Amino acid sequence: MLYPTIISVDFPQSDHYSPILLLTKLPLPSLSSFYVFHSGQKGTVTLQKAQPLDVDEQQRNILLGYTMRISRSIQNKAMTFTSEELPYFFAPLSHAPRQRPDDWWNFPDISDSIPWDAAKLAADHYVVPLTPEHSSIDDQAADAVIQERWVEFTNRQFVKAVRHDLTPLSRPEKGTREAGFPSFSAYCEAHRKEFTGLKEDQPLIEVSLVPNIINNLDPFGKAVESSKPSAKYLIPEFCAKFTIPASTFRTALLLPSILHRVDGALLIKELNSNLFDDALNEDLLYTAISCPSANLDTDYNRLEFLGDAFLKYVVSAHCFVAMPEKREGGLHSVRQQIISNRALHNGVVNTGLPAYIQGKPLIVKIWQPVTQSANQKESSEMMKTQNDTEAGEEKRGKRKRQQDDQSIQWLGDKTVADVVEALIGAAYLSNGIDLALRTTQKLKVPISGMEEWSRSSNTSSVPHGRTVDLSPSVVAEVERVVSHPLKPAILAQALTHTSMQASQLVPYDRLEFLGDAVLDFQEIVRLRDEEERLSQIESRLPREFWSEVDAPKVLSDIIESIMGALLVSNEFSLTAVEGFFDTALKPFFERYIRLQTLSRHPNVTLYEFFQAAGCQQHRIQKDVDHDTIQCSVLVHDVVLATITGTSSSGTVRMVSTAALTALDNDPSFMERVCDCRSGANQNQPRNKDMKVQLGYEAD
Repeated sequence: MLYPTIISVDFPQSDHYSPILLLTKLPLPSLSSFYVFHSGQKGTVTLQKAQPLDVDEQQRNILLGYTMRISRSIQNKAMTFTSEELPYFFAPLSHAPRQRPDDWWNFPDISDSIPWDAAKLAADHYVVPLTPEHSSIDDQAADAVIQERWVEFTNRQFVKAVRHDLTPLSRPEKGTREAGFPSFSAYCEAHRKEFTGLKEDQPLIEVSLVPNIINNLDPFGKAVESSKPSAKYLIPEFCAKFTIPASTFRTALLLPSILHRVDGALLIKELNSNLFDDALNEDLLYTAISCPSANLDTDYNRLEFLGDAFLKYVVSAHCFVAMPEKREGGLHSVRQQIISNRALHNGVVNTGLPAYIQGKPLIVKIWQPVTQSANQKESSEMMKTQNDTEAGEEKRGKRKRQQDDQSIQWLGDKTVADVVEALIGAAYLSNGIDLALRTTQKLKVPISGMEEWSRSSNTSSVPHGRTVDLSPSVVAEVERVVSHPLKPAILAQALTHTSMQASQLVPYDRLEFLGDAVLDFQEIVRLRDEEERLSQIESRLPREFWSEVDAPKVLSDIIESIMGALLVSNEFSLTAVEGFFDTALKPFFERYIRLQTLSRHPNVTLYEFFQAAGCQQHRIQKDVDHDTIQCSVLVHDVVLATITGTSSSGTVRMVSTAALTALDNDPSFMERVCDCRSGANQNQPRNKDMKVQLGYEAD
């Protein structure tokens, strides 16, 4: 008994792709459609289950031969396997049975839709004559793949048209391989061994080269084009017809990518069941474990950004409640210990998650049908992380290295930590805050007692220490502004500056610490559906509209402390915070902060300019004099630009802009001043804090 799945491919405004049948020895679960890419176009792959198929021994042998023919033709190389080794077979399908979108459980019967004669022909022969007797060339060339050489592994061409307006005596076009010869016949006479003439009145066949297989899951993948011009016209008399139709072979060329994506979908179901009790949305889960390095049409960046903000918010609330005596600096230190990349990596590494991370692109050149023996071999391979110290690698051939590289991936702490944060973001989008909290527990994030938000936040929130007595009118006015009730003691703390600590009053720094985290989370939730990469946005949000304004820090601190006070006063329910954010802040953000108008930060632009130029001797020097700060951009100790201001961040931004302007006005500046590319300074160390050390971040 075999279990069929119909693979259908649809590329709008493209050539026809016939369905192919995937026959597995065990039933597959229902799988979502997904995208593949070819020649800049996006196609949709649909997987439709069909009724189980009972095949006899003869039919099974045909399926084995057909699967072998498909596999050998895709890779254009020899490979053999037995029926017992294969977990699945391929089969042609005359048509994909129609099924109503709302009738997924009524599987169609495809037993009469398999053209067994065509499958047997392909299993037994790789080519047949193109011009048999009693058949026209037009009929034979329809939906055909042809080749000039009567060998199994060679270049093949898709038939585009039969050109009755051309004959072997026609003059070749410029730019074709036959250019320079008076006719196609003359070219054949010069290049074919034992040429004895040909029929001069036959038409030519216009063709296009069958492309090499590529990773069709990569939206930017391109086939490697040959430097030699390929054939544009072929003479039928010298051609053989490939036994797999063109529409079927187009789909077959996508099979390595399609089956790799199916493997990924099955891994997702296994991960969701084993680690998350099937609670996460599978599409979000697939995105969460897909690294940018995998070259897929999705990656974890957006989810990681959301999960990072959620984790920061949750851990901030946890620290705020669990450590009532700690001030902002102490809370920040504890939070960093919990959410650091190393802590997230060390917590999750023993859950088995790293083995599911998709960090490597598909290498189609080494693809072959997965055999049972290969499965057993792969199961013995251990996933290695970047912390492994195994040394001593013997010389291997290129294909062996590619096979090893495909089965072993090296994951750094940050990659694993990014996936943890992306999974938390996926959980939040799947079913809200409680599922995200349970996911942090599943991933061993070191937070105790945070299984459910309503329970973990139900703790006394009265400030420890003395607060100023606010008049009822002040409390009422603030409540009117924020549209929610506030506990007077909490509000008093939110309005008390840190300079009042000497008076034994509790300042707002703890509430500011909490409010900063919840404000980040609220704004990132607002932005999560935007099309631009979120990781490029957060650091630029506060700098667009008021980038040249020297805004007092205390004002932003008060906004954050008020948001913290709203959260605490309402037993850590986000309702009040969301209401204040939606009415007071969101309209401003939507009016003045738009992804389409965000400009790249000049600090980043300047730093990356020097990196691209190979310069290692550059920095922003800051000199503080009372209430002013002077910033200078130095390149090999030569002053490129100098600006004086009152705000560190604003002055750094302005001097970066001035330096970029100076470089535009003096294109030869780097050539005159910098000699790093000569090798004198190539060994300068670099690390992730280099931008801070060189002054490109405000103090």
